[in-house]
Amino acid sequence: LTIVMTIVLRSRRQIRNKSWERLPILKRIWYRLVDCSKSGLITILVLFVQILVSLTHWDAYLVRTIAQLMNGNVESVGLVCLFPHLLTSPMATLTLELALPLLVACLFAIAVGLGELVNRWMTWRSKRSKSGFSHFNSDDFSDVDESSQLVLQVESMGTEAPKAHSVDYPAFALVTSNTLAIFQFFYFGTSLAATEFFFASVQAHTGLKYVQALPWMLYDDARSLRAVSIPWLVIVVIGFPLAFIGLAFRIRHKVTSPVVTSYVGSLFARYRLRVFWWEIVNVLKKLIIALLLRGIPPSNPLQTALITVVLGAPMLVQVAVRPWKRFEENVMDPVASILLILSLGASNSVSSTRTFVVYYMVMTLDGLFVLALVGLIVHQLVTGKPEYQRLWEIAFGKSEALLDDFEFLDPKVRGLKPTLQQITANSP
Repeated sequence: LTIVMTIVLRSRRQIRNKSWERLPILKRIWYRLVDCSKSGLITILVLFVQILVSLTHWDAYLVRTIAQLMNGNVESVGLVCLFPHLLTSPMATLTLELALPLLVACLFAIAVGLGELVNRWMTWRSKRSKSGFSHFNSDDFSDVDESSQLVLQVESMGTEAPKAHSVDYPAFALVTSNTLAIFQFFYFGTSLAATEFFFASVQAHTGLKYVQALPWMLYDDARSLRAVSIPWLVIVVIGFPLAFIGLAFRIRHKVTSPVVTSYVGSLFARYRLRVFWWEIVNVLKKLIIALLLRGIPPSNPLQTALITVVLGAPMLVQVAVRPWKRFEENVMDPVASILLILSLGASNSVSSTRTFVVYYMVMTLDGLFVLALVGLIVHQLVTGKPEYQRLWEIAFGKSEALLDDFEFLDPKVRGLKPTLQQITANSP
């Protein structure tokens, strides 16, 4: 991980002064991977799997394990076999689920810090080696006359490597961007875990209160678990969307600023400039679905109806505003919402009809949809033009029409003939 963060820091600080055709093959692969990581298809895939595994029950153990890990649930990995006394406790399991995003963010922050140290050491070593070539030993020219010495010195200075220039990119910007992406990734799972013990159901015959999500646990016995969940409920579950809304309102006129894109660009880099705030819709959709799953029992038809509304209303708005940058992303996002609604209905039909025909048919469609998303991601990775190549063509006038693909460019830069340094300085 430290090696990856070191490469990321070096690549974001380097000025792209070589054409795409002159880059080594490893750098081409790296830039393609970086460009692929910004694809909205990955966001759609992650959101689809996270919600699907909570609305349905997948029978395949490997698929279920991977899907639950995406929601921060580590029970399916089998760690309880290695730590039976630790992970069999509800308190330990809840603490691990809540602290997992923070642990991953700290791990990435440490890796970025180590990568920054490695970069500084490499820069110091490079400067030291260059300073050694810039000095001449007079003993090497002891047998040469003064005019010949001058000629040799000028020729040597001409072959000296030029002074390296770099783009200012602080390591803290990478830490901030990684932290936001990590909390964004685990937000749905954290919301499910933090709200798990706050909703109760009353048993009809005895009048006892049980935890809604865990009907075998008495509501009063979960008092300590609710106390542990309160800080995460306030700071992460409620605080994250509120902070995001406030941030979007504050930077609404500075979205194209290089500083803004460096620090928080991971939140809106996949969306068009006029709807850069669309990630708020996805975050609120995760929060509301988590509350409905925890607060209303699956046997209540109201749960299915409200979840259908939560999935369907943003889908209609999405079709109208088309927030994603690519055409296929604007197509696959509504398809994902439709499949989630169908999956929810198929899962409920199993309990009412006791037949699995419809359920397996919808699950097959879900699997084909996931494979289609993976195929499109691979297709973009292999055949799509990386951002490096497109920016180079814009800078040298080979494809001025591609300027429309980079709405983050400052309007003054778009009106003039932008240089490559101007474009890379404004690129997220």
